[in-house]
Amino acid sequence: MFISVITVNYNDKVGLQGTVDSVLDQDFSDFEYIIIDGGSTDGSLDIIQSAEDRISHWSSGTDENIADAFNKGIKAANGDYILLLNAGDEFISTNDLTRCASKLDKAVVAFYGQYKDTRWRIPRQFAEKSTNLRQLAQLSHQATFVARQVYEDYGYYNLDYPVRMDYEFFLRVLPKVEIKFVEEVICVYDTGGQSGKPSFAWKFVKEGLLAEDRHLGPIRFQQLKLIWGSLILSIKLLIRPLVMKWRAR
Repeated sequence: MFISVITVNYNDKVGLQGTVDSVLDQDFSDFEYIIIDGGSTDGSLDIIQSAEDRISHWSSGTDENIADAFNKGIKAANGDYILLLNAGDEFISTNDLTRCASKLDKAVVAFYGQYKDTRWRIPRQFAEKSTNLRQLAQLSHQATFVARQVYEDYGYYNLDYPVRMDYEFFLRVLPKVEIKFVEEVICVYDTGGQSGKPSFAWKFVKEGLLAEDRHLGPIRFQQLKLIWGSLILSIKLLIRPLVMKWRAR
């Protein structure tokens, strides 16, 4: 069983360092490590070059978005299974790949991911008995191994979904392949970067709704509730800095 671990990064040298260390510290030997950098100028390339002898492939250049970077890494991969572990994401132990490799026997094998410093897991619970595709597709790409053959058969990540590219991919693919759920946490990640921006909540829901409309049909009442919730969250994120500044006066 040969595994490809792919990390995409753009100007996140602190997060990248933690990710690189956690990947290269794995006690599993049958894997390759691929890094796709988006043209960083913050010193990220120094981290990559310092570990160049242990990285199978890396590149640095302008990407259209994260989906584009994912696709570049996947097309460079040689593994039977592919795991996308972004800069800032880390394995929780040095034997994670060893534990996972013995369980990779379906087209998609999903484990748990967990936010740093919390007990909040993604997905919150597995839905292997559910027939609700919307629920099934709520997977953490950082903790989900996808057979390379799946990408070759059903396509790569859609660049039209720069935020919800993984959700659209799973909506598109899961009805056509076998999936296995393993109730073990294998990685941690935080909510830094674009997820803390006011516009993120709206983009997250908007792209999710577009993906659902494409693969599941017209918008339903439950989806309208998500739109309202995203608007409220966007407003909160927008006014939070103003409130904090007012309180500091």
